[in-house]
Amino acid sequence: MGRIAANVAGAVLGLVVLASAAQGAVGRMRLSFSTSLDKQDYVAFEPIIVSSTLKNDGSEQVTVKEPSARAVIVTHDLYRLDPNGRQRIGGRVTGGGRPGWVARTVELDPHGSCMSSCELDFQWGNLLRLQPGTYAIQSAYHVFDYGTPEYETHVLSSEATFQIVPPDPNQIPARDELIAMVM
Repeated sequence: MGRIAANVAGAVLGLVVLASAAQGAVGRMRLSFSTSLDKQDYVAFEPIIVSSTLKNDGSEQVTVKEPSARAVIVTHDLYRLDPNGRQRIGGRVTGGGRPGWVARTVELDPHGSCMSSCELDFQWGNLLRLQPGTYAIQSAYHVFDYGTPEYETHVLSSEATFQIVPPDPNQIPARDELIAMVM
């Protein structure tokens, strides 16, 4: 699946978030969320830059949290895709974030959007051991702050796929040196 197809899939997965009046200022928002990667093919050790875009699909201005992995507003899960289905790899990745960090609040005009990018930190762990094949990053935008009861129930999700390709044989000594530095 190419980058455009991954972005379209992410946009299609956007959801309408309906929060009850009892949940405060969130009210009724029409948001969509998409995920994209900086490229389609990676060799293990390469940093993966993932961009998260939040769009106001409504007709009124809304106040939202910036889609930041640092503030654990956006989280990522990694899956290997094969003929037998999906295999989750490792735990949830927060882009190096910590629950105590606060995401910036932004005003989105109708049909406006905001975006943030991060380098996923799991390339220093799981990506060292990824075998060539097809993988998916499933990203989630949490409408509410980490630690609130609504954090896991008000979520927009999107997914982007990528390939791990065999390393260039001429680069293997450099790869082994990198492993030694990390370990």
